[in-house]
Amino acid sequence: MYRVINILLFVLLTIVSQTGGIILLITLIVKKHAHAHLKYKWFSGLTIFTVLYLLSTFIFVPFIAEKFGRVSLPVFPNSSLAPASFTSYLLNRNYVRKELKRELLIISENFHSEFPDSKILYLDANFPFFNQFPLLPHLSHDDGEKVDLALFYLKNNESYQNKVPTLTGYGYYINPERGEFNQNEFCKTKGNNFYDFAGKLVFVNKNNYRLAAKRTKFLLQLLIADRKIKKIFLEPHLKNRLGFTTVDKIRFQGCHSVRHDDHIHIQL
Repeated sequence: MYRVINILLFVLLTIVSQTGGIILLITLIVKKHAHAHLKYKWFSGLTIFTVLYLLSTFIFVPFIAEKFGRVSLPVFPNSSLAPASFTSYLLNRNYVRKELKRELLIISENFHSEFPDSKILYLDANFPFFNQFPLLPHLSHDDGEKVDLALFYLKNNESYQNKVPTLTGYGYYINPERGEFNQNEFCKTKGNNFYDFAGKLVFVNKNNYRLAAKRTKFLLQLLIADRKIKKIFLEPHLKNRLGFTTVDKIRFQGCHSVRHDDHIHIQL
């Protein structure tokens, strides 16, 4: 049973962080050789794993990732670009190619110049190592060329909030208004029942936040103007609502994916 639990933990940690499974194996080896010296074995094992994992995440992984052509997006918030949630960098999901990081920094500085009280918040990007290693539940974040950016929100219809409504930044949807096409309902009639699955995992008052349209539109304008950015995925009703009906670079991601009215997906 103990071995089965460790195997399951290895698989889970590898899926969510890419490196967690390896750190678990190292922890088990260290525990085995230090067995006689560990007074509280379960607690000691957890402590060893935590220390090794944090050392790996913040010191060793960024260095090794450069050998794979990937760099970390800013972990500590700066004036214009920051992680929306600690989960992205703690789980090594904040890596991109140098070219994409450079474009994001340029875009974020331009955005900050227009809105000094705002910074662009990123969500999931890619893992640090290997192409085609899936960043679940995403379908395409596997080559260092993709990143999700948070929308901008007003809280209680009044105050601007430079933060996301949920823990990960996903799952708080800006639903279609009356008269707008409801892509979610259409996709679910086609059998894609997981299209809005992320929304079922969050517990936030749906009336507390609404889209900060002016800031979100300006961000999209910067992304459209950047020639290095080749594709932008956004839910059709938001594309139309914000005035980008004829912009080919902003596309629908397909019913096989998930809703994109809680974030903006961009890629080189």
